[in-house]
Amino acid sequence: MTFMGRVKKMDPEEIASRPEVKAFWDKSLCWSLAHRRSFKYPLGTKLPKDDFFDYESKKEPVPLTEVELALLCWAGAGTSGLVRNDRTFAQNACTQPWFEGRVYPSACNVWYAHLIFANDDGVFLYRPHVPTKMVEIGTQEDMEVIFRAFKEGVVQLSDQSIRLTELSVVGPSEDLETRATQYGAAFMFQPGVTNFFPILDITVELLNLYLMMYATGTQLFDDEKGKPAGIQKWIDNGSLWEKKLPLSLYETGQAQILIGHQFYIHQNLLLCATAMGLGGYVTGGGYASLMMLSDTLAKSGRGFRFATDKRGYSYTVGIDGIIETHMPPYMSMDEAVEDIWNMKFKPGYGRYNSDVKEGDEVVYRGFDTKPRAVHRPFNDVEKYTEAVWLDSPETIQVAKDVANYIYDTYGRFPKLFNPILCEHYVQALHIDPGFYDRYQVAGSIWQEQREHMSTWHK
Repeated sequence: MTFMGRVKKMDPEEIASRPEVKAFWDKSLCWSLAHRRSFKYPLGTKLPKDDFFDYESKKEPVPLTEVELALLCWAGAGTSGLVRNDRTFAQNACTQPWFEGRVYPSACNVWYAHLIFANDDGVFLYRPHVPTKMVEIGTQEDMEVIFRAFKEGVVQLSDQSIRLTELSVVGPSEDLETRATQYGAAFMFQPGVTNFFPILDITVELLNLYLMMYATGTQLFDDEKGKPAGIQKWIDNGSLWEKKLPLSLYETGQAQILIGHQFYIHQNLLLCATAMGLGGYVTGGGYASLMMLSDTLAKSGRGFRFATDKRGYSYTVGIDGIIETHMPPYMSMDEAVEDIWNMKFKPGYGRYNSDVKEGDEVVYRGFDTKPRAVHRPFNDVEKYTEAVWLDSPETIQVAKDVANYIYDTYGRFPKLFNPILCEHYVQALHIDPGFYDRYQVAGSIWQEQREHMSTWHK
């Protein structure tokens, strides 16, 4: 049976009642924090030898099961419930475009982070489920939600193995006993190992922040060109009055906040793996992480789309029909700004609009092609939405002027960073206890790891 076939046969209610799932539910955060370590040696592996290490696993590789993957995906990038959004409108509560909450914190609750995982069966995208209440999982029985979300939310992007793709590029080592240090995929991508890629679209939150410029009076200044970033007329008419803020400093600060999404996902994945008795670690490096994934997806005709900026550098903008950034070629910068505003206020579509009733479905453009139901965390939703303070037309135009200036001047958005980021990725695996028993001190692996196969793979 194929991987997707096994996913579709999952029984969420039965899985949630299993004793190993109960043990996972009971495992404390304190324990997982204390025991989180990197474990890089999977079952069924032969790695290069040296004067100290000379070990070849005697067991067969064991891939992660659908149950293990469901827990990891939810822990990494799943839905936790509705966000509170307890700012008043006088405090600009509408900086948050949505009310869906994730298991990680997110600036303005703009969680355009897409979790892709790759194993021997191919490459898959995990779509988090839509929450209907403040806390979705309050008991072990509620964990059915986790497994149902996985069953209904996994999308296959490719049937190609990233391991085989990378081996075809780098080639296997001719001599595994070579003394030359090896960092390549010939040793990194092993059978049975799952790789998790948090793909971050930073365009949405940047545009959301530019919609705040008019209210804050910020004068965004292009320090490379030595002039205002498309907002001279707004400075001249007194609409933007605050001190100048360099564009490079502004983008760098926001990118540092946004890239945090990936690191939250990394930590959550590893804490979850620890609680289950799995191994794993964070690896990769910047643009190369995306290129490894893109090479595999391209074999199935669904690779990343690239654009070229005015300096001649190429950069990723998305995966057609799957991840589409708020910028060309998917939409103009005017349309991109308007879409962020529409997500909040457009009649019949915006989450703060009274025409949108509880349970009505709308599309999160660029995140999911399927409509997602809207739920809000307030007792009197109609009164809440009728009290909303709308952004002024000037707010929208200032954001458009800045966004168009950046894209027209540099052929990219934002100026300094790629719109799609994947700085690192996480490997999750079944460790080979024999390796650690031979080479590391007593207590280097935990009882949960020694008992993992008998507990989770009955």
